[in-house]
Amino acid sequence: MNKFLKYLFFLLFFIAIYEVHCDDFETYYETPLIIQEININRENVCDNELPNISDFGKLVNALHFRTQSFVIKQELLFDTQRETTLELVKETERNLRTLGIFTNVYITLDSLGYDTYKANIRTIDNWSTYLTPYLTSGGGSTNYGFDFEEFNLLGTGTRVKFRGLYRNESKIGWEGTFVLFNSRFPGTDLQDSISIITNGVRTSQQAILQVPFRTLSSEYSTGLKFINNFGKDFHYKNNRNFDLIYNRYKSLDAWYSRAFWDNDQLFMTGLISANKAKRFNNDFRQAFDNSGYVLLNFASIAQHFDIVTNLNSYPEEDLIYGGYGSATIGKIFPLTSDGDNLYYVSGAAEKSFYNKKSYIFLRAAGGSGFMRNAQPRYTYQESYINGFHRFSNKLVVTGRFSQQTVWNWPGWRQLILDNDNGLRGVPLNDLSGENRMFWDTELRYFIDKIFLGFNYSFVAFFDIGTVWTQEMQIYDAKFRKSVGLGLRMHFSKSRSPYHTWRIDVPYNFETKQFSVVFITRQFFPAFTNHAFTIPDLLGRILDID
Repeated sequence: MNKFLKYLFFLLFFIAIYEVHCDDFETYYETPLIIQEININRENVCDNELPNISDFGKLVNALHFRTQSFVIKQELLFDTQRETTLELVKETERNLRTLGIFTNVYITLDSLGYDTYKANIRTIDNWSTYLTPYLTSGGGSTNYGFDFEEFNLLGTGTRVKFRGLYRNESKIGWEGTFVLFNSRFPGTDLQDSISIITNGVRTSQQAILQVPFRTLSSEYSTGLKFINNFGKDFHYKNNRNFDLIYNRYKSLDAWYSRAFWDNDQLFMTGLISANKAKRFNNDFRQAFDNSGYVLLNFASIAQHFDIVTNLNSYPEEDLIYGGYGSATIGKIFPLTSDGDNLYYVSGAAEKSFYNKKSYIFLRAAGGSGFMRNAQPRYTYQESYINGFHRFSNKLVVTGRFSQQTVWNWPGWRQLILDNDNGLRGVPLNDLSGENRMFWDTELRYFIDKIFLGFNYSFVAFFDIGTVWTQEMQIYDAKFRKSVGLGLRMHFSKSRSPYHTWRIDVPYNFETKQFSVVFITRQFFPAFTNHAFTIPDLLGRILDID
């Protein structure tokens, strides 16, 4: 095992440092140009109906706060009377779409003479205010309540969310959620995110303040993340039999990352973290409890861009393909007598291939702590595959494969395989283990017909997966399967993935029963974009409720 780990980490490290720079994509020659004038046209939600706008369209426009001009201007990567490039214009268009407050964004250039242009920026607002009943059903449980969500508060780009939800599974009862997200404080690069989820069993609080990498030319990113969780975690034996584990957990992360080069970027990141955990049952101590750690990470990325539709939904989406690799070394140190004292190493490599018709994304990652005698501890490995193939503009097959495995892992670890996690038609929280593997496949057909404000698509799907413990071998694990049909309703005035309503009817091969799933969002995306990620210790994520 030790020899295998040495080869694994050497391979991951090698790929992380060199893979991205072996990319054989063409190099773009950026021709300079000068923007003489900038014209911003901020269209309201239903302005596309002009001049014959309906009474309903007039009402929608009257109730909506149009996006403020400063929200658009602060994202511009070019200015008047200054030299720029076509690539920066395209990047500005992508960044505006990423805000999630526009149905569509278009930037066109009108020639005013030799290498001099007028930039026309056209944005079409999403409908951003939602006060809706909330209903999810599937996996043997039905949750109901209400959602109030504003994605563009007073036209400033701020997102606010309130949810009151009665969770029927595991007798959780009423749950409240509050989310506040500012993509950018006006005039600064600061971004903040606050979330609070509380119910009769558990409360989770998280706050993030950061300066992210906003553009391909951003030089640095820095931030703080604070987590405060208290209450009880669920230890599931099946969906009707579980233990409640009392705990308190606090953590604070701080990081600084420096980027080099505009294309095929290289990142160097330092992160320091500390946590304090109180588990009222030592059998459920989690990995790296009451420990601090320092990580040094090197990463590299190559990104190439395309605009796609009819993969996840109807609005335009940005597909980012290329490669990403990272390598991390670190030291874990105890903060109390039961903390961990380990050296740490991890690596990850991603690669994607795309030719307009077919796409595949590959990821492999692994990490482990090591004691002074080089004995491994908390060893983790994962792989992920995501892809699609277009038969036509309306018909696409897509799938994902996910596998997570641990060795030498003395801490409590729980991964769920159920209606929400990899396998439709399985009761919520019914299957759990320390390792998990699943494969989901969908055939999606987009009919491109609007009725009652929604576009529609149909789905046929097949899911297969399993969970197992460290003591078991994968070939001893029992694989479960389901197959079924589904309907997707895509709200035509929003590009948010949360505004796709999903109805699936899976057939469980084990129980030989049908069930109905009604929830928001696609079960999984058709593609995975490469992006810089903050380094962390691998394998710490648990499914606890």
